Amino acid sequence: MLSPFNRNRCVVAVKLAKLLLLIVSISLFGVFVAQGIESKFQIRGIIRSSDGRPSIGATVELKRIVMSSNPTIDTIDKTESDSMGRYRFKIAKIEQKVFFRIDVTAGSTIVGSDPIKFKSAQNEIVADFTLPEISKRTEGLIVEKNIFVFDLLESGIQVTEIINLVNQSAGTVDTRQGNYEKTIPEEATDFYYLKKNKEFNVAFESGRVIFRLMVPEGQHQLYYSYNLPAAGNSIVFGSTLLPNTSDVELIAPSNGPEISFLFGDNNREKEIVRKDQFYSNRLYHSQVLPTVGDLDQVRVQIKGIPFSTTGFMYPAIVLAFLLMAGLFWFLIVRYRSQANI
Repeated sequence: MLSPFNRNRCVVAVKLAKLLLLIVSISLFGVFVAQGIESKFQIRGIIRSSDGRPSIGATVELKRIVMSSNPTIDTIDKTESDSMGRYRFKIAKIEQKVFFRIDVTAGSTIVGSDPIKFKSAQNEIVADFTLPEISKRTEGLIVEKNIFVFDLLESGIQVTEIINLVNQSAGTVDTRQGNYEKTIPEEATDFYYLKKNKEFNVAFESGRVIFRLMVPEGQHQLYYSYNLPAAGNSIVFGSTLLPNTSDVELIAPSNGPEISFLFGDNNREKEIVRKDQFYSNRLYHSQVLPTVGDLDQVRVQIKGIPFSTTGFMYPAIVLAFLLMAGLFWFLIVRYRSQANI
């Protein structure tokens, strides 16, 4: 039998063991509760290549979109697809005016989801992605409209081109290594491209505008401008069109230059649709030539270009010199006449 001393030691040991077990149980319960709260909401899915196989190592980003008077979008988490093409994001909480978006990058291919919002009582969203097939064939690229906007400079014209491009093929079209380009006047200067998509690059090289694009399915817009010098008050502007261009539109402000299409075939004139429209409370004149898939270039007569002060400087200097020379000759002749009297 145990002595009273040893019996007391056993009782104390048992109580300490129970207390320690209680503490551990409470800690584990807290961890489980915290994990449950953390993973209450989740977005998961599988990334597949165009042939249906899992896409391994694709970069997957979770973006948070806050809808307000000034909407914001931020990347809040990032991961990579595993050996089965799977990804998963855990979201601690959701808010009324907050949406989410998933962006997937695999090599040079980028796909994204529409804005995602959890519905009432929903705690999981499945968003699977199939990466589009990449093609170098440009037959599926359609230019719905090539818009030319002409504005006056001090001595010349600023041309702004807006190209509404549609990819009607079943996958992404890669034009980076091909000859997807158009020509503009070689004397163009100050070429500027407004970059909205990191997969779109437009460059100007010796009278050529070169389009190095990774074009996903759907509608897209290219926007760039350049300046044209003018030696007189009118010039003829010429530019080729991208393949499969449907419509061409010429736009000029009401107080800008006078513009008109130049055709070898006068019957084309009857196809032009003219209209006036306001942009930012400014009146513009528009001319649209519809359904010109058979037209591979456009020529435009531009009139009403102002002379610069520099242009007037040299004639003025010459005129002043002639006047001074005439006055000097007059004084010499008069002096000789008076001397002979």
